[in-house]
Amino acid sequence: MNFAAVDCGTNSTRLLIADETGKRLVEQLKITRLGEGVHANRNLLPEAIRRTCDALHEFRELIEHHEVDAKRAVATSAVRDATNSEQFLEQASESLSAAVEVISGTEEAALTYAGATTTFGQDRWHLVIDIGGGSTELVLGRHAEVLFAESFDLGCVRLTEQFLRDDPPAASQLESARMSIEQAIGESQLLAVIKNHVPDLIAVAGTATSLATMDLGLELFDADAVHGHIMSLDSIDALHRTLVAQSTLQRTSSVMPAGRAEVIVGGTVILLSAMRMLSQRCCTVSTADLLTGLVFALVNKTE
Repeated sequence: MNFAAVDCGTNSTRLLIADETGKRLVEQLKITRLGEGVHANRNLLPEAIRRTCDALHEFRELIEHHEVDAKRAVATSAVRDATNSEQFLEQASESLSAAVEVISGTEEAALTYAGATTTFGQDRWHLVIDIGGGSTELVLGRHAEVLFAESFDLGCVRLTEQFLRDDPPAASQLESARMSIEQAIGESQLLAVIKNHVPDLIAVAGTATSLATMDLGLELFDADAVHGHIMSLDSIDALHRTLVAQSTLQRTSSVMPAGRAEVIVGGTVILLSAMRMLSQRCCTVSTADLLTGLVFALVNKTE
């Protein structure tokens, strides 16, 4: 049996087709910037909707070709925030020929945790950080049980549009971004909860996988090499210092497309700030995330 999961994220639109064991058959990622301008005007732009729907139409053909037994498509932060979300959902569902639904930050966090921890030891506490375009989820759990989950309005696109307006960003802009992250996490109950546990930090999504690719010195993205790679706080800080000194054009490469190069600094600031506040000296990168969680939820539903 084959299953398909689609994620209409703030920065990228992604597809995963996998079998009942979780073996990946098809993976696609398109930088569509659905959340472009949402933080400022609370509306999804017509061009951003078009880019995303074009990607969904391509995904529809792949899903039909693989004759999947079940599928689920979700939209996250940008669509949660937009006042014209219904317009997007209608067009997106037509393009995909399947319902596209908005999920809450809490459900997004739980699904991401389920996906991210599938290949790691279940006997330890895990803290999963998912840095998306519009939001960041932090989830603490053990085995299949989630003890704490929170979605923060902190994402690499949102932070870039709000604070990092210069290219490369000014030191004052980076400081303002860092302070906003520290304030948001500082107001959360997570800091109190985490004191009673010593979790392993797992980082998922494009910021983490891009940094791991750089840390490994790869010229092309290699999911097998990136998955499970451990990055120290010092290594991430060194990469951050390199990235903030470069323009978007200078950051753009074969392993970092322009859409990622524009927002990688914002994502790195989030990761560094969160790790420091949560006293995490390293993180393990996982290429399994929300999409994997969606697939396994579909598998469990059909059993």
